Amino acid sequence: MGNCCGQSSIMECHSQQIVTKDQMDAEQANKAALTIQSYVRGYLTRKKHKHHHKNSSVAITCTNEYTSSKKQSRQEIQLVDLKKFNSFSKETNVPQNLKTIEKVPETLDNLTKQLRKGLPEFIYDACQSEPDLITRGPVQDEHDHIYIGQWKDNAKWGKGIQYWSDGSYYEGYWKDNKQNGKGRLIHVEGDVYEGDWKDDKAHGYGKLTTSSGGYYVGQWINDKQNGQGKELWPDGASFEGNYVDGIKFGQGVYTVANGSQYVGEFAENCFCGYGTYKCSDGTKYIGYWKQNKMNGQGEFYWNDGSKYVGEFFNDLRDGYGTFYYGDGRIYKGQWKNGKRHGNGTYIGKNQIEKQGQWQNGVFVVWEKQFTNQSVGDDPLFH
Repeated sequence: MGNCCGQSSIMECHSQQIVTKDQMDAEQANKAALTIQSYVRGYLTRKKHKHHHKNSSVAITCTNEYTSSKKQSRQEIQLVDLKKFNSFSKETNVPQNLKTIEKVPETLDNLTKQLRKGLPEFIYDACQSEPDLITRGPVQDEHDHIYIGQWKDNAKWGKGIQYWSDGSYYEGYWKDNKQNGKGRLIHVEGDVYEGDWKDDKAHGYGKLTTSSGGYYVGQWINDKQNGQGKELWPDGASFEGNYVDGIKFGQGVYTVANGSQYVGEFAENCFCGYGTYKCSDGTKYIGYWKQNKMNGQGEFYWNDGSKYVGEFFNDLRDGYGTFYYGDGRIYKGQWKNGKRHGNGTYIGKNQIEKQGQWQNGVFVVWEKQFTNQSVGDDPLFH
């Protein structure tokens, strides 16, 4: 920074600072803004896939059992023998597309066992319980998915656990053969969603934690982030604000791990509209944005007391603007690509105004002859 100021104008130095500092942070923001959406898309793709994936080669061996007792923990469920449910299941007319099995395959259970051990026990909500539900389990469907839990007539209904053929594991509430109410889905690759469900989709309030350690917590509608929510990425960056159909849209706060922060409007996962960006080094921009870049009317402040008030285009000063130096000098006039270009007015420390022309950041000529003031070594004219 010091070398730059020694060889060219202060204005050009500040121009470089805008470009390098804020383009870097804007690119960080753009990449981070897309990260959780990619996790969500991956999670949804895997969730959709497990509903259709078939795996008929899984051997039937024993490790688990389900019980509907509210006092029995998830760990206890994994240890209880399931044989006592066999005769009960046969007496309740198991649907033709299901078959009763003695054991949950150990190979299937082991795929998410370690993930389950690292999570707190899933708590069932007593308010969601229904009377007169029967219990069957384990039963296996034509896709080799295994269900252990409550039924209403021939539909999964109430509390239940399901293993998908790829090893993914759901524990929670069911209604009419679909995940409905509170529940937790653990994908075999490590993603975990816990929260509200409606007809097999995340719907309501819930938290998605990714295998890499990032998470989203907030409102969902039809498997998409909708409404208020918060994201945290593994590198420490975060976003808190509004979503529409899985996209950041409206007011929000994006914070970089180094302390830089944007507060303002978003559209299509980008800074867009009016907002304030404070850099970790103390510099600040207040104004309009378009696709993560300063665009339109705005103000940029530096730590030495300098500031620019005027027009921006693609992160650069472009159009008409005024630069206020920390030592009291002022330049107001035209800018292009971050440099003085066109007609401008210079006001020195003595407050005398001088009108002239600049081209590509270089002073060209005065429009008037001044005899009572020398420009001296002012870097603005060299």
